[in-house]
Formats: sequence, C-alpha cells, structure tokens
Amino acid sequence: AKERRGDYLGGTVQVIPHVTDAIKTFVLTGNEDVDFVLCEIGGTVG
Repeated sequence: AKERRGDYLGGTVQVIPHVTDAIKTFVLTGNEDVDFVLCEIGGTVG
C-alpha cells in the first residue's frame, strides 16, 4: 500500500530497511489487548 500511495517517492523498495520495517510494524501494531504474540518467520536464503 505504501508504494501505491507514493510513500517511497518513486525510489526503489529495498529489503532492508523497507520490508523489515513493514514486518516489525505488522507484528507490533494491533496487539495492545493480547498477552503475547506467536510469530513464525521462515524462509530460504541462497
């Protein structure tokens, strides 16, 4: 959604910091009324 709104001002979206910041924001927002968050992150590099 940020790229469609023009938040990156036509620049290249990079994994670090753009994608990692988006993941952290997703995990940390909207969790004020819960006791814990279980988040699994996986993938393959290489």
